[in-house]
Amino acid sequence: MNISSDLLNTVTTISELEAMNVNLMQTTTSRNGYFPMTGRLDGVTVNTTSISAGTAYLERLDSKITLNVKLAANQELKAFVPESCTIRNLPAGSRVANAPSTSDYEEAGYFDSEMVFEEQTTSADGFINSASCSFYMLENRESDNLKNRVSTYHARDQRIKNADGSYNTDNGLWLNAPENAT
Repeated sequence: MNISSDLLNTVTTISELEAMNVNLMQTTTSRNGYFPMTGRLDGVTVNTTSISAGTAYLERLDSKITLNVKLAANQELKAFVPESCTIRNLPAGSRVANAPSTSDYEEAGYFDSEMVFEEQTTSADGFINSASCSFYMLENRESDNLKNRVSTYHARDQRIKNADGSYNTDNGLWLNAPENAT
């Protein structure tokens, strides 16, 4: 990621921090053991000789997602062999602070990633009956530019429809979500 202590040392105000974006240097869904976090300190006093204790509230910039695929019980199908899948519209950037902002991390763009199922389990008769893969992605931080605020996945997935029931794509496909949401 294009974030460093040198870059953070240039920040002098909260508004500068809230407007700061972070971008992936490579479009990858794996991580090297570093888990970027952002946060704030409450109840801290800083003077020339000391810093008082406070409370740190941390939020992740990354999420680990595990995709599990398995056969339902009592299926005629005895086995399946998932080879790969594609995860679409992974954000290549995010805002450092999850605060109301009009800063546009979407400039970094989005990317698709081919995933390989790494873990498979087999039934007693030797057939593959489940598989999983894991990947990391930056958080989709909400901005003040969102169409509508939602609190459920159902509301997030609402589409714009014409009177005849077909989808209207004149101003984007989604009623509440950003067009590139993952």
